[in-house]
Amino acid sequence: QSLSQIEQDIDPATQKLTKKIADRNALTVGDLVEEYIEKWAKVKKKERSWKEDERLLNKDILPVIGRKKAKDIRRRDIVLLLDAIVERGATITANRVLAVTRKMFNFAVGRDIIDASPCVQIPAPSKENRRERYLSEDEIKVFWEKLDDAKMSQEIRLALKFLLVTGQRKNEVIGAEWSEFDLKNKWWTIPAEKSKNKLTHRVPLTSTAMEILNALKKSTGQYQFVFASPVGHTKRNPERKAGMFPILGSAVDRALRNNQTNNLKTKQKNIFNLDHFTPHDLRRT
Repeated sequence: QSLSQIEQDIDPATQKLTKKIADRNALTVGDLVEEYIEKWAKVKKKERSWKEDERLLNKDILPVIGRKKAKDIRRRDIVLLLDAIVERGATITANRVLAVTRKMFNFAVGRDIIDASPCVQIPAPSKENRRERYLSEDEIKVFWEKLDDAKMSQEIRLALKFLLVTGQRKNEVIGAEWSEFDLKNKWWTIPAEKSKNKLTHRVPLTSTAMEILNALKKSTGQYQFVFASPVGHTKRNPERKAGMFPILGSAVDRALRNNQTNNLKTKQKNIFNLDHFTPHDLRRT
């Protein structure tokens, strides 16, 4: 091969040095993770989503293959990495890690960092059962009537009702601002930057939805957010004022979960006496 290269006026030593330099300068998986998060995830995804990508990559990818060159990663490396996650009992996490890793290596192919993705033809490690819970008409009546007795803030109580009557996503509901509503013509316009599909979405407001908004107008009408949090200053944030931020999605989840739990210690009762349901199930309903 060296003779052939000499005949073609190619210096084998120079070619070998060039390859060595290219290998040395090639991005590691750690470098790729950083570029993927900064150039793609933060640009294309909402904060909660890209932070979850970052968490999974930092926890399950970087400790195992972070120092390896991205171009040297093979399908077998990914398979063994996923096997280890499954073996520790985190089967669903293994699926999530594969999804974000596949997306990251596809990103690398598109930016000419690598020639092909090592995640091609790797099946999901675990089968997931899709949740299909929804409330029946009788369950909706129970939910609506018992919600007034639930131990939760009025903002969360009305957010759950509004979620049910509009059928919109939880984050769109709790992050809604008064400026998005045309109460006179009974329309709610969800801006493109807040909707999952990045398209502006108009939602007609029923009489029940209007009743909820009119009730909220009395308590949060002076604030930016419809479902403004009543929490004021805290040790972590002494500058915080009531109404400055919307209620948290996690607070809504926790409030509904707590009112479906019997706990003698906290004297918490399952006030609904229904099969377990989540805020997302209300939207599906």
